[in-house]
Amino acid sequence: MGGGTLDATSITLGNIYNNNGNNGVLNSTLTVDGGNVISPAVNFGSKTNGTLNSKVDLYGGATLSSTVINAGPGVANRVLNLSEGTLSNIAGDDLSVSGIKLLLETTSDASLQVAAGDTAIFGAGVTFEFRYDSGLPEIGTLALTRAMELDAGGG
Repeated sequence: MGGGTLDATSITLGNIYNNNGNNGVLNSTLTVDGGNVISPAVNFGSKTNGTLNSKVDLYGGATLSSTVINAGPGVANRVLNLSEGTLSNIAGDDLSVSGIKLLLETTSDASLQVAAGDTAIFGAGVTFEFRYDSGLPEIGTLALTRAMELDAGGG
């Protein structure tokens, strides 16, 4: 998606369910380059078998504003790439993030914005991955074992 605004009640990035024992692969990607996505609920997909790779890429100053960003059941590769984008809450509502990896590349110009009086909560299991050198992707990984809360303070 280029410039403009996508305003959706909810977004689900792929579900792979009982596919008759076949271990298929589902790749789902939402790429936003310079636009804005507003959705109270962003789900990075569910799986019962097979492989699920779900990803949101924010480039060119794109913004993702949400209330709940989470992962459905099943182990999968779920990534929010904030390379050149902003993750924010929807003003007046807190932001809750769980079950995904937040990726910041070497050349990132990424930001997190929380409206005054609101809170962003990153649940246990969220991983922040800072890639200082594209050849060493594990350098700078921070995995949360307990929830982390960011409070924007009073209005």
